[in-house]
Amino acid sequence: MDKNIIHILHLEDNPSDMELIRIFMNDHFPKVKLNQVDNKEDFISELHKKHYLIVLSDFNVPGFQGIEIMETVKQFNPDVLFIFVSGTIGESKAIEVLTSGAFDYVLKDNLEKLEFSVARAIEKIGLSEEKKKMDEEILEYKKYFSLTRELLCIADQNANFKKVNLMFSELLGYSEDELIGTSFLDYVSPNDLEATKKEIKKLMEGEPIQNFTIRYLCKDDSYRWLSWSSTPDYSSKLFYFAARDISEQKENDQKILQAIIKAEEIERQRFSHDLHDGLGQKISAANMYINVLEKHAKETFDEEAFQIFDTCKDLINDATKETRIVSHNIMPRTLKEFGLAHSIREMLSNYKKINETINFKVNFNNNKLVLSEMLELTLYRITQELVNNAIKHAKAKNIVVSIDETSNDLKLIVKDDGIGFNVEDTLALKSGGGIGINNLRQRMQAINGEMKIKSKPLAGTTITLIATIS
Repeated sequence: MDKNIIHILHLEDNPSDMELIRIFMNDHFPKVKLNQVDNKEDFISELHKKHYLIVLSDFNVPGFQGIEIMETVKQFNPDVLFIFVSGTIGESKAIEVLTSGAFDYVLKDNLEKLEFSVARAIEKIGLSEEKKKMDEEILEYKKYFSLTRELLCIADQNANFKKVNLMFSELLGYSEDELIGTSFLDYVSPNDLEATKKEIKKLMEGEPIQNFTIRYLCKDDSYRWLSWSSTPDYSSKLFYFAARDISEQKENDQKILQAIIKAEEIERQRFSHDLHDGLGQKISAANMYINVLEKHAKETFDEEAFQIFDTCKDLINDATKETRIVSHNIMPRTLKEFGLAHSIREMLSNYKKINETINFKVNFNNNKLVLSEMLELTLYRITQELVNNAIKHAKAKNIVVSIDETSNDLKLIVKDDGIGFNVEDTLALKSGGGIGINNLRQRMQAINGEMKIKSKPLAGTTITLIATIS
C-alpha cells in the first residue's frame, strides 16, 4: 500500500451531493483515496475494515444523526479528524458539534472552504504522524540508553557529566547523582590521565575518539579497563561517550602474553645452558691447551709465528669473556638469587667490559627490592633492550639507569645522551623502531605497567617504566 495515499471515508445519502464531492475531491486532492457510503450499515462496516484518519459526513442520514455519527467514528479511532459537510444546521448546532470534537463544519454550497479544511486536516495528520514517529524514536533511545550493556554518558564542553546510564551504577558502582556535575577526568587512572587529556583536547577540536583504552576508577577503588569512543555535537555543545568494559579481555591478553614471555625465557635458559656448557666449555678447553703450548711456542716459534700464536691466544681469551657475558645476558643467574638491582648493576658492568668508551651509571635508592618473578624478569629484559638500543642505535656516550621506589609504584628510568628520535613518527612506523617500542609496551602491559618515552632528535632519550608493586 502506498504510504503517500490518504484514505478518507465519506458518508452521504444524497447521490447528487455524493457525486459532487467525489469530483471535487478528485480535482483538488489527487493523492486522496475517497471511499463513499450512503447508509449507516455500510459506514460502520467500512470503519471495521480500515483505520481512517479523516471522515467526511452529512449531518443528517436516515437512522443516523450528527453527533451520534461522530461519536461512533471516535469509538474506532479517538484521534480521527471529523468534518461535517452538510446543509445549514444553525449556528448553535454548529457550535455544539465543534465543541463536541468535530474538526470542522463546512456547508455544501461553500466547497472552497472544504478544500481548506481537508488540506488543514491532511497537514495535521502529517505533523501528528511525525510527532508520533519522533516520540517512538525518543522511547527507543530511552530504552537503549537504559538497557544497553555499554556505558553511555553525555558530558558538557568542560567534560562534566550531564547524564549517565544504569551501567555506570552496575559496573562502576556510582549512582547517577554521584556522577552528575563531576568531571569525566576525575575517574581516570593517574597513569592514563595525560593521554586522556590529549584525547579530550582532540575531541574539543572536532576530532572523534575511537576505541581509546584507559583504566577507570570504580567506587570500591578498583579499576576497570574501558574502551571509549566519543563524538562532539557543536550545536548543543555536548559530548556523547560510549564505553565497553574490556577488563576480561585485557586479563586474558595479559595471561597469553605472560605465557609467551615464560616460553621465551625457557628457550633462553636452554640456549644459555647450551652456550655455557657447550660452546663455552670448548672455548675454555681451547684456552687451556693454548696456555699449555705457550712455553713451547716461546722456545720453538720464530718471532712472527709467536705473534700469530699470541694473537690467537688473545682472541680465545676475548671469546671466553664474551661467551660468559652473552650467556649471562641471555639468562642472568643472579636475578633469582640477588634480585633486580644487583642484576642490572652486573649487566651494565658486563656492557662496560666490551664498550669501554661508554660511561654507565646506576642510581638506586633500594638495592634489595622485593618483586614478583614476572615483574623482575620483565623489567630486566626491557632494561636490557633499552641499554642495548642506546649503545647500538643511539650512539650514546653516557647511559644512566635509575630505580625509584615508592610504597605503591616502582619507576625504572633509562636515560642516554644519544641521537634521540621523534617519538610520534617512530610509533607510527609499522616496522623497525615502531614495532620494537610497541613490543616493549606490550610487555609492560603484561605486568599492568606502562612505558613513557621522552625524546627529541639530537637531544637524547629518557624512557620511564612504571609498575605497581603494592
